[in-house]
Amino acid sequence: MRFPVKRVGAWDFAECVYAQTRADVAPLRKWSDCISTDGNPLKFDAAEYGDLAQQRWIESLEKGRVAKSLDEVRIFKKDNPHSEVRVLLLARAAWFRSGVPMGLCLLRRTWCNNLCLEYLAAHPLATDDHISGIGSGLLYEAICFARSLRVRDLWGEATALSRGFYENVFDLAEVRDLFCASKRRRLYFQNQCDRKWEEVAIRARRLPGDLKCPPNVPKT
Repeated sequence: MRFPVKRVGAWDFAECVYAQTRADVAPLRKWSDCISTDGNPLKFDAAEYGDLAQQRWIESLEKGRVAKSLDEVRIFKKDNPHSEVRVLLLARAAWFRSGVPMGLCLLRRTWCNNLCLEYLAAHPLATDDHISGIGSGLLYEAICFARSLRVRDLWGEATALSRGFYENVFDLAEVRDLFCASKRRRLYFQNQCDRKWEEVAIRARRLPGDLKCPPNVPKT
């Protein structure tokens, strides 16, 4: 899926892909090399999430509990309805630092067919590069993924720095340690993105369908 991001005040496009190999996730370890001495807590959190996400993905890969596409998740689910499997979504753009992942979203399909959002982060230097919208694009794809699997809830842990983001995107009154996004909350976020991205597509003179979920994924 391609999605729009704001880059130095103008719109550009990034791509969301499934991690396939160790080489895909290896650059996430180097996010910590980008941390300066400015003490920005968002950058430190992003670097930590990058390292933890690649560690967990590799651990699951070695145990045979990683899916590299939606179809693979469906195979896991068919073989064992209670199987737990991880998926790592990466945001990329050729124009961003030689193709280094500019964002990540680590998801775990739970035994009761809910979806746990373990980590969601943009590259530590995305703010320095005046890039925004990475997290929203990855979250949108995660919601498409959840809809395809017909999960009930999308849930995850929030921090003092991320709680405001989840309150805003899911229209939640208050988020503390944990957030839980029902189908209605997820649809709210998706509709907000659809309206915004369609306007971007029109301005960019591109087909709005390029920015949305595949047409074979039904809304529920």
